[in-house]
Amino acid sequence: MEYYDRRRMAHKGEKGFPSLYGRDRFRGVWMFSLWLIILLYTALCFPYHVSADTIPALTDDQFKAELIGMTDAYDRSVTQQQAQKDPYVNGRLIVMTRGGVLDPEKYGAVSAIRDQEGCYILQFAGSSDARRAADVLREEDNVLSAEPDVPLFAQQVSFSAQSEVPANWGTAYTGCDVFAEYAASKGSNAIVRVAVIDSGIRKTHELFKDRLLSAGEFDFVHSDKDASDDNGHGTMVAGVIVECSPGLNQVKLIPVKALDSKGETEVSTIMLAMKSLAGKDTRSGAYYRHADVINLSFVSVTAIRNSSVLKNEIAEATAAGAVVVLAAGNQNEDTSVHPPANITDSDAPGSIIVSSCDSNGRPSNFSNYGASVDLCAPGSNVVTAYYSSDRGYALCNGSSFSAPCVCAAAAMVKLVETSLSPSALESRLESYVKPIEDSSGRNYGSGILDLTKGISVSPSQPDDPGNTSYPGTNPHASVTYKVPMKKNTATSVLRVVGLAGGDTVASWRTSDPARVQVAGKADGTCRIRALNQTGSAVVTAKTASGQEVRFRIKVQKGTVQTKSVSVASKTMVMKVGETAALTPLLKPVTSTQKVKFTSNRKQVVTVSKTGVLSGRLPGTAVITIQSGKKKVKVKVTVTAANGST
Repeated sequence: MEYYDRRRMAHKGEKGFPSLYGRDRFRGVWMFSLWLIILLYTALCFPYHVSADTIPALTDDQFKAELIGMTDAYDRSVTQQQAQKDPYVNGRLIVMTRGGVLDPEKYGAVSAIRDQEGCYILQFAGSSDARRAADVLREEDNVLSAEPDVPLFAQQVSFSAQSEVPANWGTAYTGCDVFAEYAASKGSNAIVRVAVIDSGIRKTHELFKDRLLSAGEFDFVHSDKDASDDNGHGTMVAGVIVECSPGLNQVKLIPVKALDSKGETEVSTIMLAMKSLAGKDTRSGAYYRHADVINLSFVSVTAIRNSSVLKNEIAEATAAGAVVVLAAGNQNEDTSVHPPANITDSDAPGSIIVSSCDSNGRPSNFSNYGASVDLCAPGSNVVTAYYSSDRGYALCNGSSFSAPCVCAAAAMVKLVETSLSPSALESRLESYVKPIEDSSGRNYGSGILDLTKGISVSPSQPDDPGNTSYPGTNPHASVTYKVPMKKNTATSVLRVVGLAGGDTVASWRTSDPARVQVAGKADGTCRIRALNQTGSAVVTAKTASGQEVRFRIKVQKGTVQTKSVSVASKTMVMKVGETAALTPLLKPVTSTQKVKFTSNRKQVVTVSKTGVLSGRLPGTAVITIQSGKKKVKVKVTVTAANGST
């Protein structure tokens, strides 16, 4: 048996055995006779053992090209129902060996290829042949694993094209908009590369202007470097990443097409795509990474509960420094039966499984759940880009659109703290959450993503320019922040966040004690007081690791005006009789302009001077939060105790 070659197919696109004779029957018989004579002569004159391993070890590029050709020649369109009934439906096995010899013909394969790391791809005439061969191969001492090349499917429940484009509620609901402003304030020149392994991206869409990278782009379906979208799913996923990182052109997308026009793919194709982005070179032992964050919005629906191939590729990617974010799936089932969503932190530290919620903070009725799930994010009625036109948008449902929201969050946190490992970044995100409204006992993750927790804001108080944790710093760089203050005022608490693990602030000092005083602690918190003299002074926090954070304090005579007002979410739901607190974020946080709260329907909901809401009657009201000339509005829906409005 020779390695697979598309030119050996009897007819282009035919699924079957490679032709041995060609189209001329007489010529075929003559060639077979000549082959038999040569074989007999060799056996008589050179009586040596001939190795069964007659398949050459292909280079990475050769293996990629041949595998794409194999899937193109043999695969047919498979429904989720067919895949669920028969995980061997593609008739193909992925066999990982210990580097020894395999004779594919021994197991009945009709085509085979292998790479230089001991991975064999064996193609069989049908699923029953593949299943029998897998049972035999698993008993071989030289075989580490033999698993079917399982079909994988994009995880969207539904979508509808939109003629009018409403705002994506998930961006504000998760605090991504606030954190994006925070990340932008850092002034970092870093680039975070986010690979979207999906059906491709409509690269000319208005949403992706200045957001795409060509380095790393590839189409694993058609074997070229143009990863354009012919299904729509990839464009929708990519759109969520951009929507949830507003204004941050440093978050760049790498289009990687692995799903075909029907939203289908298989494990072997994802294996190729993952290897192209991050992993370990087995020959040199060195890790490589061409993407910092990788989004996978698809799962298996088969009875195969484990994919050692996917688990290994994701583990190697996270070990190489890439965060891998995966959709939990939409079957309303436990993720344990839906690889790769059943990968745990012990399998791949830095992999994040994301379930879906609706705008009320409840799990979406389709979302999967389970022990492997880490986080929850918006996946119901999500507005995002669509591939129909350069200005096309769609309203979507599915955990496919929850994962990219967390992808955007991971990228933004990475911008702020560039040295975070995948596992440390995962821990950050799992702590930046708010409660899930669910009493089922199922695990949908540590909570719903809430990036405002990464900034830690609390309400401003009278006569206090800002009771807040001031935006922190990259622990591996010296940074200066400009802080305006009115003379004879003091902050409550400023905090340096983002210190590297175990690092502390060793000292606090001020360049002009007659103008500005500071009292700080090792945990990064401090109080700064502006005295009676106007002008500038620098407060410096020096960490034990030797890095410095500087607050350039400008003491002024007049009022420190508010430049913007924002909230974590512009929509809220509460019940009659409940109370809830609004926590607006002012910029600058040292603003001395008072915050005012007003309700347009006090019979529905009232708001106190300090921003505490009280639900009165079922209905909807708009709360206006204003500081100086800046304002923001929050829509509050009050429901009855039984949940009706």
